[in-house]
Amino acid sequence: MRWLSHYCGLSRRTAMEHVRVARALAAHDVLAAAMGAGRLSFSQVRAISRIADAGDGPLVEELIAVAEHGSVGHLELVVRGLRTVDRNARGDVGEPDPEFLSHRWGGDSRWRLNARLDPENGALVQSAIETIAAREGVTYPQALTRIAEIALAATVDGTGQLPTLRGDEHAAVVIHLDASAVPAEHDTDTD
Repeated sequence: MRWLSHYCGLSRRTAMEHVRVARALAAHDVLAAAMGAGRLSFSQVRAISRIADAGDGPLVEELIAVAEHGSVGHLELVVRGLRTVDRNARGDVGEPDPEFLSHRWGGDSRWRLNARLDPENGALVQSAIETIAAREGVTYPQALTRIAEIALAATVDGTGQLPTLRGDEHAAVVIHLDASAVPAEHDTDTD
């Protein structure tokens, strides 16, 4: 793979995919024949190679039929579904992938953000972005930036610390009353 990556100028991941496709073509004559005849594109063979093992001749033929009668996106969806079924059949459900957040600068000098969150945290972030976008009439990227501005503004309280909510405060209702506006208690003695 390193040789392919170096001499062909491919990224490591792309080189790995090319090697996987080559191995699938070598293991399945019917797949190689369909690609050689021009009935399958590299993208279609790449998708099929993600699930095709050496002994899966009938599965490969069925996936070729799906590829010939559908789009690459449709084939990718079928392959993902089959991988999930295989994982569940093996009992390989395991722990869910951990949450993560990563960022990088893209080739176009734009900052890119990628995250995987648990459903509750994802729903919270989505709700915040949608609420700010609707309230201020801005796009989702602008709303995300506005949320960051609000969070940074909250640190200007002198301590430099963001206010945090305890678990029970996520659904708390806070009422502020002006003491002068609260009527005095009247002593009503009724015997």
